[in-house]
Amino acid sequence: HYPLRRQRQMCIRDRVSTQSTGIRSKYNMRVVLLLLCLVIWNSEALLRQNVKFKPLDPDNTDPSLYWRALQNPIPEEYCAHPRFPIVPTPGPIAMDIIHELYPGNTSKPTNIWQKNLWGFEWEDYVNWGAVYPYPYVIYPKAQNINIMYPGAPVNYEDNSRMLYGVISPPWNATPPIHNASYPYLVMSAAFDIGILINDAEPRIAQLNELGFTIEYYTASNTTIATLYVVKGSPFVNLLCKNAKLGFGSKLIGVPPIIGINGNPPGTTVSGTEFQFEVAVGPTHPQGQFYHAYFDSSVNLNFPGNPVNPIFLDQPYTGLLQVAAGDIGDINANFLETYRGVWARGATVQYDVDSANNFATVKFVYDKVSQPGRTNELAILSLPHHLKLLQPGSYQLVNTSYWCVKGPMKAVIASTWLLQHNLTTKGFGDELVIDPTMAPALTEQLHFDYDLFISKCPGDNITGQGFPGNKNEELYAYVRDLAKFTDVSIIAFNLGLKDMAINMTKHVLNCIQYVLAYQPTEPYPCEPPVNNTATCVRDQLAMYYDNKWGGLVTGWYDRFAVDYCEGCDNPEGFNPFSNYGNAFYNDHHFQYGYLVKDLAWPLYLINKKGVDLGLNTSQVHNLTKQALAFARDYGNPDDKADPYFTFLRHKDVFDGHSWAEGYDYSGRILTWVNQQSGGEAINSYYALYLLGLALDDENLMDWGRINAATEIASIKTYQLLSNRTEFERQIPTPQINENWRCLSILIGNGASGATYYGPNAQFECGISILPISPITRELIDPVWAKDAYDWLQFHIQAGGLCVYPNPLNMTENPCGGQYGPDWWGNEFACCPTNVGYPNNQWRSFPDWFPYMYIILSMNDTQAAWQKLQVDSLYKPSKDLPFPYMNSYGFVVGYQYDLCRTVALFTVATHPTAHLVEVKKNAHSKSSIKLS
Repeated sequence: HYPLRRQRQMCIRDRVSTQSTGIRSKYNMRVVLLLLCLVIWNSEALLRQNVKFKPLDPDNTDPSLYWRALQNPIPEEYCAHPRFPIVPTPGPIAMDIIHELYPGNTSKPTNIWQKNLWGFEWEDYVNWGAVYPYPYVIYPKAQNINIMYPGAPVNYEDNSRMLYGVISPPWNATPPIHNASYPYLVMSAAFDIGILINDAEPRIAQLNELGFTIEYYTASNTTIATLYVVKGSPFVNLLCKNAKLGFGSKLIGVPPIIGINGNPPGTTVSGTEFQFEVAVGPTHPQGQFYHAYFDSSVNLNFPGNPVNPIFLDQPYTGLLQVAAGDIGDINANFLETYRGVWARGATVQYDVDSANNFATVKFVYDKVSQPGRTNELAILSLPHHLKLLQPGSYQLVNTSYWCVKGPMKAVIASTWLLQHNLTTKGFGDELVIDPTMAPALTEQLHFDYDLFISKCPGDNITGQGFPGNKNEELYAYVRDLAKFTDVSIIAFNLGLKDMAINMTKHVLNCIQYVLAYQPTEPYPCEPPVNNTATCVRDQLAMYYDNKWGGLVTGWYDRFAVDYCEGCDNPEGFNPFSNYGNAFYNDHHFQYGYLVKDLAWPLYLINKKGVDLGLNTSQVHNLTKQALAFARDYGNPDDKADPYFTFLRHKDVFDGHSWAEGYDYSGRILTWVNQQSGGEAINSYYALYLLGLALDDENLMDWGRINAATEIASIKTYQLLSNRTEFERQIPTPQINENWRCLSILIGNGASGATYYGPNAQFECGISILPISPITRELIDPVWAKDAYDWLQFHIQAGGLCVYPNPLNMTENPCGGQYGPDWWGNEFACCPTNVGYPNNQWRSFPDWFPYMYIILSMNDTQAAWQKLQVDSLYKPSKDLPFPYMNSYGFVVGYQYDLCRTVALFTVATHPTAHLVEVKKNAHSKSSIKLS
């Protein structure tokens, strides 16, 4: 992908040169050269520059045609309403702030990294809630802008702003647990320095993917200062017009400035450049030195008592830039070199070559140069950017800056060209299957088909006769249903068309709960009778929230008769129902499964000519509802499609998404976070598949571009590699040295735990699931070998979980209330509340298949052998849990995965098309299915 325009110019020049000679011997060369020119000329024609992606639904269909519309109260009222579980929160969202930008029923952003700008009122100087545009934490308040440079942990401990730690299980755990731990990074609630803007109130003027703009205005509505924030800027930029400025903070605990250009308190210091020494203490040397740059000379009145603020002696007009120098002011020369040139904002553009499956994501910075400054623009990069930047399009400058993603090097360029290969992996129906593995795969397919075809996910799992929509939350239901779709896809690949059609029809039948129009809004249940809930509700009921702009589930929990989450809450009010779907948690995870499930039947109908028994109207409605779920989290243009916010979860600069919606505790503790990197990839992969089903290039390219950016980021920050010196710094050398998977990305930190346990299988498994054809683009073969060895070490060191095994036990070790003779939980790791509080530190055998799928990316045959069993009802050497227990439940694989998918993933290895079956050779499975 050398710039095509340059090649085209060379072709034109050489064509003229060859035509000017009459030498016969060069005739053939001229023909070849002209043909080459035509190829390059045509390649340039295939490159679409500055693509403006259109709404995913060309008709912008009103979602309330399919789902009941309502005014979702949860994001605002959840703090005040009695709820379960009890979560301490500091107060409601500052809705007046967001309504200034998005009035009334306009769709509003819910998960973006800037959302803390309206976390608290501008005048709230008590609660700590800020944004982290790297490398600084910035907290705009009334008359005040507070700044902190967290910096890297010093010796991994001694940084009062950014702390590193390791959590280990108790030393006296029974049975003993060896070499088990998980790391964390957490930021303190503190600031280093503040800018004062007297007599001015803030308002958000503009948001974009890479930054935001805040105006400070007077009582007469005159803007006197504008804060321009762009992710990665080494400077905090404030453009002023007759602003009364100073340095100090209205927040409690911000340290004083104790020196200016080496001058002590009680002096007046003049000039255009100032070095501030801040009293941050010995445990935060990263924030000891700050620099301030002005366009013109100013006088700073440095009071004798440094606790008092420092003010300019007169209003200032021009640019003020503030930046930290890091430990020992090591970045002072860098700041001096690149000051005065800054980014007022940035736009994201896309060049797409659909035919060659290639895209360039462009960060185009609105560069501003102050008078007399001729240097280029410097923006600090994240580690994954350096793998993507087009060679020759930038210069790179080393700095000591660090953020929670790792070291930040400065990219010297006003336009970044980030290159991505785009997936061509479809549903998997056209992948080549290794013929030596096909018999075993086919046999397992028949088994799983019979297992799934007669029931929907969750049907009667409580033994009360209730259907799955009253036993499972939306996420669990659609996650489990996705296995059914996978079985249909694999059956179609194997030529078992009738099985594929029947399973697809079954999926459509099971999914109707999600597509149904509800007769009423969510309503509270009657109080429990004798502490037993009598209200059993549909947990899959969907609504269109026209206040925030999204598809949401209800916010009352009542499942089966004998199960009541939050029975101490009489109404069953639970905003965390469906994992917080009503306040916009995890929409891309949940709806990604849905979009794929709906895309597959549309693909069969539109592309394969399969008759699923749907009439034209039903296909139309199915298409519109599939697009609605896609629009909820993947809308490329919220101006043209106002029903949903722009790309709800995506952080374009970071490359990955943020799952957390309006979980209020996040405004203080974690900001934003995402655990399931693989599910995020799956959501954008599903957009691509829906585009494939509808033959829609706009949707296909938008989906696979966002899948590519997600993959690039997850591969860097969750699947940790130590193959190069630079990779060994991500996110810190200590974490990288000891872990291959980092399971939770947090806006101001990271964690190696998961929400259900800290063992190594969880850490890697949650980062790659669900398994699909695109998994091969996530897992690098070299990393796969390292990760597999790391997982094996932890299995040997920590041991397996304690679990009831009727094959070698006479009593159930965790029978709980049912007693030691009950075996209904055979081959299931004992829960932590039944005698084994540390069990989740140990390895869970039902997560082993993920480990072997990781291995398959490096060693196909070894992985295939690990997955083989003599009987689906008995453990094997490599799979301590059988596939099925004696009660007919799958226990050897996690909920999102079945054995058919695992075998299919291995069998469709990259060299499957080269495998030949020898004549008279017999390759069939001897597996015992019953």
